Amino acid sequence: MKLERKETEHDQQIARAKFQASMEEQKVIRANHLNFELEKKIKNLERQLRKKDVNYKFQKLEDETYMRDVIMAEAYNTLRDSEQHNRGLAAEINRDWTRQ
Repeated sequence: MKLERKETEHDQQIARAKFQASMEEQKVIRANHLNFELEKKIKNLERQLRKKDVNYKFQKLEDETYMRDVIMAEAYNTLRDSEQHNRGLAAEINRDWTRQ
């Protein structure tokens, strides 16, 4: 009878140990799955961040190019207007000179 009880207790301990092992295994599986999902989310966020960074840099470059073009156009227009003004003055001086 003692032998049967010891065998029963031993079987119960083995069953508990197997149950605990399977529970730990399930925890590991869930943790691995969670890690995998988190890694996917992190990679997705990194990809989005890189995309936004590239878009920001591209927009900044476009803005700088636009501003450079505007400044160059203004400088060209100013120079052209100045040349036209000088030509007008020269023509006026020439006219005055020829009248004398």
